[in-house]
Amino acid sequence: SISLQLDDCRKAHNQIEEERQRKILRVKELQSSLAALQESLAQSRERLNRQSSRLNSLLELQKNFEGYQEGVRAILLKRQAQESFQNGIYGLVEDIVETEPKYECVVESVLGERLQHFIVQDHQESLKAIEYLKAQGAGRSTFIPLQLKQNPALPSPASANEGVIPLLDLVKVKEEFAHLATYLFGDVWVVSDLRQAIDLWNRDSIWKTLVTLDGEVLHPSGVVTGGSKEQIGSGTFHRKREIRDLTQSAEELRQQVMELESTLIQLAEEHLEV
Repeated sequence: SISLQLDDCRKAHNQIEEERQRKILRVKELQSSLAALQESLAQSRERLNRQSSRLNSLLELQKNFEGYQEGVRAILLKRQAQESFQNGIYGLVEDIVETEPKYECVVESVLGERLQHFIVQDHQESLKAIEYLKAQGAGRSTFIPLQLKQNPALPSPASANEGVIPLLDLVKVKEEFAHLATYLFGDVWVVSDLRQAIDLWNRDSIWKTLVTLDGEVLHPSGVVTGGSKEQIGSGTFHRKREIRDLTQSAEELRQQVMELESTLIQLAEEHLEV
């Protein structure tokens, strides 16, 4: 009947209108999503560009061994140019030590120039390297053989009640060089501030290097080193850690950008289909 036909027409019209409204709504949702995604992608690309630029600058400095002492730089350049020169030289102390960023100034303050000491197989390697520096007139350097004489002095145990932390507990040393950690950090305690360090030093039973989180150092003899932190944390030890962090972060950002680009293409295709 005509009445049924009219009902069918109305239903069909309503369905078409509902579908039209649904598509309009979906188009608006897609446009909103596309805009948000494009903004997120632009920000991620900008962060990636900034990080890549910083990383490339640091890598260039590292490639040219900027910031190293003359003798150290001479040995590093020789190792880079002549592979056979590397055989008995394992690298620098700074290459085998890692710590959390908040303890970097502690490590840099305590080790100082020792961060740029070479680790070598034995004294024969030290002699060869020193002869090379003499022949080239290329400065001086220090070499740590794998086998060291142990300090016969008994260590003073750290008490938890004193609020000190052995620096050995705050650093990671590559496994094959773990035995050198005691030589580098065995006599070092980390304390909260210089006042606490002085109070501990006044106890005759303690013969330790005491270092604060700000990088102030109280040596066992009583000599104190401290002042501005500006120069701490700007050295090659910090630079290598920043390179590691930026390399990882930049790779994660690259993956994020690729995923955003893929999602953007999918949404754009869906928008065209709607």
